[in-house]
This record gives sequence, C-alpha cells and structure tokens, in this order.
Amino acid sequence: YLGLVETNFWPGGGPADAIYTMATLLAEAATYCPQSRIVAAGYSQGAAITHRAIESLSEAAKNRIAGVVTFGDTQAMQGGGRITGYPVESTSIICNSGDILRTGYHVRRIYLAAGAGALLLHAAGA
Repeated sequence: YLGLVETNFWPGGGPADAIYTMATLLAEAATYCPQSRIVAAGYSQGAAITHRAIESLSEAAKNRIAGVVTFGDTQAMQGGGRITGYPVESTSIICNSGDILRTGYHVRRIYLAAGAGALLLHAAGA
C-alpha cells in the first residue's frame, strides 16, 4: 500500500484497499487455519490499517484473534484509545508522549515494546 504522509489523512488512516486486504487476510486465517492462534500488529500507518481492518471483521473472525498490538497508531485517538468491538484486554496500543495523533500523523519515536511482545507471545500460547 502507499505508506505516504498524505494517506494518513484518508478515512480510516490509510488506503481503503489496504484495510480491506488486511481484513481479508485475517478473515482467511480465521477460516482456513482453525487450529492456529492469530495475532496481529502494525506500526504507524500499518497500525492504522490493522486497527481499522480488525474493526471491520465479523465477530467470528474477531473471536479468533488472540491479541493485537499497534505502535504509533495514527487512529488511536479517533478510536478512543481502543479498537472498537475488540477486547481491550487483548489489545496494546503503544504511543509515546509527544506523538502527534490528533492530526492522524505521529512523530517517529523509539518504542519500548517488551510488554507488547509479551502480550503477543502470551496470546499465541508461546
């Protein structure tokens, strides 16, 4: 997808086809890999695409996703700090103070991701 600065301002925080593609891949994993534990993550605009893709999934597909982590999620404020319709306890939205999220764009920072990695490993059953 086009990971351009201006596409951060598009509805959903990124190209609609990228959101659709991510949602399709997650739904297919939920359908065709019934024994697998699914986790999802994204950074910056990829976080926004992950965020919006998960919101668009059916409840059955959402129920198959064990954990989600987003870093510098440009849709965090628009989503109220959560992924609507997805369990907060299975979600970690990581943004540094100083990230400019109100405009849909953020300043790149170094993220402390140990907690996020632990969430995904636990969700994956590792």
